[in-house]
Amino acid sequence: FVATLFGDHPYGRPVEGTEESLDRITQQDLIEFHKRYYVPNNSIVVAAGDITLEEFQGTLDRHLQGWHRKEIPALPSSAVAPPSCPQLVTIDRAITQSHIMWGHVGIARSNPDYYALSVMDQILGGRGMTSRLMRTVRDERSWAYHVYSSLRAGLLPGSFVVGLQTKNETAAPAVTEVMHQVRAIVEAGVTEQELEETKDYLIGGFPLGIDTNYGVVSLLAAIELYGLGMDYPDRYPAIIRAVTREDIQRVALKYLHPNRGILVVVGDLAKAQVPSYNAKESCTDGEVAESSPPTSALP
Repeated sequence: FVATLFGDHPYGRPVEGTEESLDRITQQDLIEFHKRYYVPNNSIVVAAGDITLEEFQGTLDRHLQGWHRKEIPALPSSAVAPPSCPQLVTIDRAITQSHIMWGHVGIARSNPDYYALSVMDQILGGRGMTSRLMRTVRDERSWAYHVYSSLRAGLLPGSFVVGLQTKNETAAPAVTEVMHQVRAIVEAGVTEQELEETKDYLIGGFPLGIDTNYGVVSLLAAIELYGLGMDYPDRYPAIIRAVTREDIQRVALKYLHPNRGILVVVGDLAKAQVPSYNAKESCTDGEVAESSPPTSALP
């Protein structure tokens, strides 16, 4: 999915590498990468635990003496546009379940619409058992044990995805239902009850994310990386409370593209018969663009 969506952009490559890329990496490649990127002006160091700031600072001073600033490469271009037509990528395998992912380009973490889009994402598929996708695809139709949506926002625009696994025989109707739910949230928005319950869920769950030292350092690192400000934990509840139904409708219309996404299906294609993915609404030729998976993306 990411290889098709992002192409040569770094977000299109798995961090752990591929069989092809790992075979090409040399010891000198690792040395040069370390020299280029592992520098103080490209690093954030955070600690939480039974240690004072003075003790931590002393430890850093002792062990990082001689670590000098260097010019670091600029971030790559973030100009990755959503496809102009729906795109289908299939991999035929003799397995009992189809693995399905649909989505498109999302937003950067710094986008002012991040919070409204995050709330919308929670309602659609991020809130586990209470999300729309879980209710319709799992509870009402029993097509999948788990189905989710995810807004992946980083320093550069990431992706917005929906994913699930289902029996090959129910792959096509499951895709149809996913697209129905995406279009529904774009066209009709959300209810006041959904919005208020999701706000309570996000605000109430925030402290649970920082009840361990790992949670604390993760939050502090994110605050520094994205420039959120040290008062972010205090401001977070008000930020979420301020999101309105009108905000949800606006960002759904602006950032969700049900007719211009990428659908990836891995399964027994003879049984799956996918996709129910109509491109006529958005493509002048009325055809779904089909492609093979990028070679580098194959395991």
